[in-house]
Amino acid sequence: MKKRIRYAVLVFIAALALAGCSKKVAASAANGGTVSAESSADYDAGTMPLVSVGRKLVYSATLSIRVGAFEEAERRVNELFTRYQAYSSRTSASETSRDWTIRVPAASYRDALREFAGIGRVTRRSEEADDVTLRFYDLEGRLNTKRELLKTFRSYLTKANTMEEMLGVEERIADLEDEIDRLGGDFAALNNQIDYATIRVTLWNVDTPIRDTLGERLRELFGSFGVFLRGGAVVLVGVVVYGIPVVIILAALFWLLFGKVGLLRKLWHLIAGGRK
Repeated sequence: MKKRIRYAVLVFIAALALAGCSKKVAASAANGGTVSAESSADYDAGTMPLVSVGRKLVYSATLSIRVGAFEEAERRVNELFTRYQAYSSRTSASETSRDWTIRVPAASYRDALREFAGIGRVTRRSEEADDVTLRFYDLEGRLNTKRELLKTFRSYLTKANTMEEMLGVEERIADLEDEIDRLGGDFAALNNQIDYATIRVTLWNVDTPIRDTLGERLRELFGSFGVFLRGGAVVLVGVVVYGIPVVIILAALFWLLFGKVGLLRKLWHLIAGGRK
C-alpha cells in the first residue's frame, strides 16, 4: 500500500510540473515567441533548438511556361537552382514537356518565382500561402511539455525506493521518448515546409498545343451546354413520366371531394344539418 501511495505522489508531482510547463508555453505563444527547427536533418529527441519567430506560412506556386527550346530553358533552370540554393524533389520529362517540383528557401521565394516565370511565356500561374501558425505553436508547446515531463521523470529514477517504482518510472520514460520522437518528426517536417517554399514548374515546347486556346475553350463551352441540354431532357422526361399522373390523381381527388361529386361538401352539409 505504501509503495502505491509513494508512486501516486510521484505521478502527482509530475502532473504539477506538466501544468507549469503548459502555462509557460501558452505565455510564450501569447507573446509571439517560439520555434523553428534549424532543419529536419538536425532533429534529435530532446535536443532540437527552438528559435523565436513570427507567423508561419507555407508558400507554394505553380507555373506553366511556353519555351522555344528545352535546352536553353533547362540551362536557365539549373542556373536558378544554384543561384537560390534550391533543389528539385521531383523531376519528369516527356517529348513535349519538362516538369520540376522545386524547393527554394522561403526567404528567396518571391525573387525565385519571378525569375522562373521569366524563363518563357507564362500560360498559367497560381500561388498559395497556407497559414500553419496554430499547428506550429501547438506542436511546439506539446513537444516542449513532453521534454520537461521527461526531465521530471528521469529525476525520479534516483528517488525510486523499490524495483516496482523504478520499473513504473522507466515505462513512463519510454512512452515519453516515443511521443517526443513522433512529435519531433512532425515538427521538423512542418518546419521544412515553412523554411522551403514549393514551386512547380512545367515547361512546354512552343509547338505543343495548349488546352487554354480559344478553340479549346469554345469546345469546353459547347460541351458544357450539351451537358445542360441532356440534364434538361432528363428533367422533362421526369415531368412527363411522373408529373402528368400526379396531376391526374390530384384532379380526380379534387373532383371527388370538392367538385361535382363533392363528398366532403356533402359530408359538411350533413354535419351542419344534424347540428340544427
